[in-house]
Amino acid sequence: MWPFILLKSSGDPAAWGLVLLGVGLFAYRSGLAHYYLKKTIEFTPTSKAVAVAPGITEVAGKARPYKQTYTAPYSGKPCLFYSTSLYKWQGSGKNRRRNLVKTWATTEPFYLQDDTGKVLLRPTIQPKGGAVDSMVQRDLFASHVMTGQNFISKALFGEKTQKDDSPIHKFIADNYPSLSNYNDKVEVEETFIADGDPIYALGTARMYNPDDQNPEIIIEDDPKRKFYCLSDGTEKDALSHVKREYQISIIGGPLAFLAGAIIMAARFRLGGEWYFGAALITVLMYLWMVQIWVLAIYNGLVILKNNSERAKANIDTLLLKRHDLIPELVEIVKSYSIHEKTLFKKLADLRSQRIADASKSLIAIAENYPQLMANEQFKLLQDELVRMESEIAGSRSYYNDSVVLYNKQIAVFPHLLAAKWAKLKPLEFYTWED
Repeated sequence: MWPFILLKSSGDPAAWGLVLLGVGLFAYRSGLAHYYLKKTIEFTPTSKAVAVAPGITEVAGKARPYKQTYTAPYSGKPCLFYSTSLYKWQGSGKNRRRNLVKTWATTEPFYLQDDTGKVLLRPTIQPKGGAVDSMVQRDLFASHVMTGQNFISKALFGEKTQKDDSPIHKFIADNYPSLSNYNDKVEVEETFIADGDPIYALGTARMYNPDDQNPEIIIEDDPKRKFYCLSDGTEKDALSHVKREYQISIIGGPLAFLAGAIIMAARFRLGGEWYFGAALITVLMYLWMVQIWVLAIYNGLVILKNNSERAKANIDTLLLKRHDLIPELVEIVKSYSIHEKTLFKKLADLRSQRIADASKSLIAIAENYPQLMANEQFKLLQDELVRMESEIAGSRSYYNDSVVLYNKQIAVFPHLLAAKWAKLKPLEFYTWED
């Protein structure tokens, strides 16, 4: 902040030089972060909710309630998440600026639902002016000039004091009363996610078990990984946003740095070596970006290959669990003194049947034996088998999507150069015969 104070107090151009130096470095760093996020989105296939596994995950679906719903504090809209920020304007002329007063936001997760099931998602949205601008579109913006508890209105017969009944004034009186007597412009920005809103998210999936009873997978921000994206649009919308951010920052950051260095050199009458050094640093910043670009391509291909192998391993694990359910079913049948050879053969055949047919065969078998249909343990195992089949189908779909993306990436320029150098080969699709 002190460069601005120096500029406003003395008009010294050195302040502009310092500001441009700082802005250039910050923009360049932000551009690198956005570029990493862009490549992560491009190299991460969208997973079905039922197939989400721990690690970096991308999902898309609709928002659904988890334990409770909320009411957005300013608009009063029912929602699953809200973030409401209050700002106030201060100063005048060149010193006039907008400052964040307070943000009200929920922290509890909600469900993201697709055609296979649901997965928990913890939203993270920072207010404008924070470190990261949200990709969730702002739902409401309101502005009002406060004049204390009352305001003066001019009528035909003089001035009349009236009570300020504006929505913003009521909101401040209820939520931040210390600002009720403020005499300047205030603004409210509100973002909320309602039940049924489309959601795209990229984050880190992990186990979530707050009550130590029913563990679930949750997708949230992981500060260590620094890969998190939340949008109330599609993957294409999120990618477009990130791409625009990184292009502006990567191109403009070094140029702002160079402009700041030139201003500083002119102000203090530095020699030609200063200009040469500044230009060299600017060139090195662009060359470093090229190196980051190459490494991001290689790392993205390796991560995509590892994700594919992880998805296939998850399928094998689920198939093994499904295979082990059959003996439990046989034991329940035996406990009812059902000793028909045909029945046991049908149960044994479930081990080798296609996944889509197994639950249908089990239901068909049980319908011929009312005593089995009445057994709670048999019902639980049957439901478990159906659930497991859904997970296997989702994992298989995710694996094949990963293979499609991986094979496509290693076949196009310039990714194919990195693939040949790393000796990366195309992967095969997963079939039921596998």
